[in-house]
Amino acid sequence: QAALLVRKLFANMDGETMEAQSDEFQRYAEAAPEEFLSIIECDLARNDPSTQVLMRPVDDPLFSSNPRVGLFWALDLLAWSPEYLQRVVDVLARLSELEPEDRSGNSAMQSLLSIFRSWMPQTSASVEQRIAVLKQLVKHYPEVGWAVARDQYDVRSRTGQYSVKPKWRDYAFGSGEVVTNGERWKFEEHCLEVALSWAPMTREKLADLVDSLEGFGEDYRARVWERVVDWAKEATDEDRAWLREQIRVGVSRSARRLSRPRRPR
Repeated sequence: QAALLVRKLFANMDGETMEAQSDEFQRYAEAAPEEFLSIIECDLARNDPSTQVLMRPVDDPLFSSNPRVGLFWALDLLAWSPEYLQRVVDVLARLSELEPEDRSGNSAMQSLLSIFRSWMPQTSASVEQRIAVLKQLVKHYPEVGWAVARDQYDVRSRTGQYSVKPKWRDYAFGSGEVVTNGERWKFEEHCLEVALSWAPMTREKLADLVDSLEGFGEDYRARVWERVVDWAKEATDEDRAWLREQIRVGVSRSARRLSRPRRPR
């Protein structure tokens, strides 16, 4: 009955109605998760999805409401379930491609980073399940997958928030807190391998890797420089000069961070 009701509610839901109903999406998703996900997936497969209305730019998050929040929170809620995780991640990746660049704190990418956060993942999926989902993300949405993988070994990315949890379903029971070091390292090492084996490697990807060297162990740092050397053999003079400048700036920035006095414990 819940599925039939949600299906009926979305039967003639154009962009305007969808925005008006977005605050209720969490309830719809929890009441009928399969139906809700199917509706959003089918809408995004259209040439002119109604969901796109929610992706408009937000001027100032302090004074403007964000029409995307209700949809993201509904997807965050379903991401707690390993059963729906892959589909939720695919939807969020698709939404991230439609999303404008603005100052909104709520975005599809932020939801993805919270779900996959190595040290405090906002899903009940095991580390093996998360690795499997990330592999599919990298395969079908490579740029989104790169951003998620990079965030895991970036030492500057060590803050996070709790995602919304279901009120009635037990998807999130016992999950969402800090995991063991072993589990965290397993996921981070997978992300490092994803980045280091990336093909085709570009100057921008190499710049990302060099900029994140502080988060790597010695062996991985050596492998980064090996990839730089291999890439440089085939690169143009212009590309080599560009990467050289990025490395110079990155090394200088890292040196400044390491030279800052640390607060005594």
